[in-house]
Amino acid sequence: PFGDGKSGIYFDGSTSTDKHRLEIGSSPALGTNAYTIDFWIYPISGYTSNATTFGYMFLDFRGDNTQDTAPVFLMGKTNYQLKIENGNSGSAFISASSSTALTADSWNHVALVRENTSANGCKLYINGVLGATATDSTDWTATGSDFIGANYNGDHGIKGYIDEFRLVIGEAVFTSAFTPSKYRYGATGATHEVSTASNMKVLIHSNISLDSSDSNHQIAHEGGVTYNTT
Repeated sequence: PFGDGKSGIYFDGSTSTDKHRLEIGSSPALGTNAYTIDFWIYPISGYTSNATTFGYMFLDFRGDNTQDTAPVFLMGKTNYQLKIENGNSGSAFISASSSTALTADSWNHVALVRENTSANGCKLYINGVLGATATDSTDWTATGSDFIGANYNGDHGIKGYIDEFRLVIGEAVFTSAFTPSKYRYGATGATHEVSTASNMKVLIHSNISLDSSDSNHQIAHEGGVTYNTT
């Protein structure tokens, strides 16, 4: 997405046997804090295998237990609309709509931000444009591993690329419409950096084995996850 000739993390679709995903170890709970989850995603069109009825579970913060209280990101398998569910109850607090849709075969920037737990204190931005607002007063208690590319069980995974994944706890980085950074976080010229370094809990720069945040979480890759130029 940065036009720098570097790579994106490629996911070739998932089954529970092969577990095509990244696993971020020892991730902290979101709790009732402000948070920011943002990343670039490039969904590949025409792939409809191994989906749920709705689509693909490509970000799962439930650790290793389907009952844990944590957000789960899903993408529609044909309309590419995003919705975000409570992984414990299965209820969506960000509903799918035309304003949450991604563009297939193209890079899209996504940011989910909780400014506070009050009414409409949670916002979803697509390419810097507000796509949805919601009330997120949940105490997200899940700890342990987070999963990128497929769910906690290694199933229902996306086919496409993800890059520049960032998890920030304790800070709402985006509070209004914005232009996504044209440079990787931490690089010269980057915008929308965290105000307090310790708030950034995970940062993955297209590298399947390294967390570039100060937390230095272990990153494990499984199955058909590779480092490719897009």
